[in-house]
Amino acid sequence: MLPHGPLVYQICPHCSLEASDASAKTFVHLEEEGDSLAQVCKSCADSKNIRYNQGKNQFPRRCLVALEHILTHSNCNCEIVLSSTWRVESRYIEIVMNQFRGSNLPNLQAVAEKVMKTTSVENHSIRQHEIMEYVNEHKIENWVALDDDNSIVDDPRFAKQFEFHAVLTNAQVGLTRKNGQKAIVFLFPHSALHQNFCYVPATAAASA
Repeated sequence: MLPHGPLVYQICPHCSLEASDASAKTFVHLEEEGDSLAQVCKSCADSKNIRYNQGKNQFPRRCLVALEHILTHSNCNCEIVLSSTWRVESRYIEIVMNQFRGSNLPNLQAVAEKVMKTTSVENHSIRQHEIMEYVNEHKIENWVALDDDNSIVDDPRFAKQFEFHAVLTNAQVGLTRKNGQKAIVFLFPHSALHQNFCYVPATAAASA
């Protein structure tokens, strides 16, 4: 859900500075709720008094809103299970929970009042396998994996099980509203969103 950083060669819309691996730290995430990658160089943001996420571990507002969108459609009848490497250290879990607490989004704030569940902290194999282990162990039938790890759509071992349960996000952008809508369609097939969302399974696309 948290973007890893700006896209390589992204250009600041104000001064045309190009972002590369070397200059990535000079770009900041704007506090916007859209799906576009809203970033400018820090120098322009400061000089123009543009609001942006101050801490490097802060979630862009649009990512939090996208997650809230999913929870709203579930009527809070779903749980968040942390499966990223952040699950291993309590200080990172606390960062996530603090982001939820300070989001001013009611469903995420409610999540922050509970103990964060995680996939196994001992199984460090392939993300797809780690998630599947949790799903099988807890006998979960209705679930969706939100992840930027390609294994959730590419690894053949549990490809069939993940076909209508995987939402691959862009590591450079984080969770978007469109990702959220796809997750809702997978979780709630009878949702009104279903008629406006066309999903082509990877297997069908490959054979086309």
